[in-house]
Amino acid sequence: MQSRKPLVSGIISSSIIASAHFVSSLVVVIFFMVLVSTIEIPQLYMRYVAATALGILAYIFWKEKAEDFAIHSMGIYMMITMMSYQKKTRISL
Repeated sequence: MQSRKPLVSGIISSSIIASAHFVSSLVVVIFFMVLVSTIEIPQLYMRYVAATALGILAYIFWKEKAEDFAIHSMGIYMMITMMSYQKKTRISL
């Protein structure tokens, strides 16, 4: 389906996606704040969860079979970030 004004359509669709992403980020932060205020979670467990999540995301981006170089380099960047996070917090996985 072709639009007569692709620039306007692109701006509108990008705004919808960005707004949904922003709202979902707010929901996650609010959920985390409620969870932490009701349940005592040790800091060490939170570090393990953060390092594991970074590792999983880095692996997914690294294994992505896209032609886009940015996806592959994002995975490498996340792996480096995870390694530096582990050294900074002294977590050995």
